[in-house]
Amino acid sequence: MKVVLIRHGRVLVEWKKRYDSRGYDAENAHYDSAPIEALLPIVLPIKKVYISSLPRSAATAAFLPGGKSIEATRLLDEVPIRSFIDTKLVLPTWLWNAMATLQWHRDHPRQGESKTGTDRKIDAFLDRIEGEGEDCVVVGHGLYFFRMMQRMKLRGYQGDIKRYMRNGEIMTFEWRKK
Repeated sequence: MKVVLIRHGRVLVEWKKRYDSRGYDAENAHYDSAPIEALLPIVLPIKKVYISSLPRSAATAAFLPGGKSIEATRLLDEVPIRSFIDTKLVLPTWLWNAMATLQWHRDHPRQGESKTGTDRKIDAFLDRIEGEGEDCVVVGHGLYFFRMMQRMKLRGYQGDIKRYMRNGEIMTFEWRKK
């Protein structure tokens, strides 16, 4: 079974260099609903496509021509992040991102989802596609895909793990039922 991962197209949001916690949270919410940059058609022979429930995933799947069977699932939704602390202090965006990701890694309750919760979602999705056993395309998100690739390797999938997939980038994995 082939599993083709496609990271969503570039989101048309210009992040500022600094935010307070409210501004950072508002910009994350805006990012989740913003449009993406147009992509060239992504021609793949696989008909089954899974997307997350976030609009940028569906917008990316629209660039897959050829009568695809597209199914949205929350199991593919990106790890939701929010400010690591409530403050009026204006801090660099890279610090907000780094600290939120660290809290996620440590299963901190401030984040909307824990690393353990993300792993459960990924495992449930992989169980599903392995049970169906058909080639598929998965349109999703950066942090989620990095964790998904790690989980896939643990299950015996063949393919390279990439820490950071560029927007619109495609990676292919193969799995053989044992």
